[in-house]
Amino acid sequence: MVEDELRDPQRIAELLRAEIEGFADPPFDSLAVESGDGSAANGTEAFVIREGGQTVCSATKGADRLVLEFRHRPDAVADAADAAGLQTRPKATTPPATIVFVERAAAVKRVIDVFRATHDS
Repeated sequence: MVEDELRDPQRIAELLRAEIEGFADPPFDSLAVESGDGSAANGTEAFVIREGGQTVCSATKGADRLVLEFRHRPDAVADAADAAGLQTRPKATTPPATIVFVERAAAVKRVIDVFRATHDS
């Protein structure tokens, strides 16, 4: 049994990006992943996910987790993320957004489930 959990935000970002780019089925076939600034520093944007030219989600490396900001269907994202066991909070912006926290690499599969549940396929 593995006792160590992968909790490095840089590595979590890399795994999530690879998962999203690795799928060819809907909704992933319509998503484009664009690199952030490339820095490994905390607080920097790891990548942005776009669909049809619109930003769907941005991923930022925090001190101890990856922070995802979903702008597409924030209420549905919050529901799906809560159902997947991911910590969320609303972001009071215009338009509104939902923040999803990814604290370990094992949660990447849950984020994929959120995309599947909230994007047209």
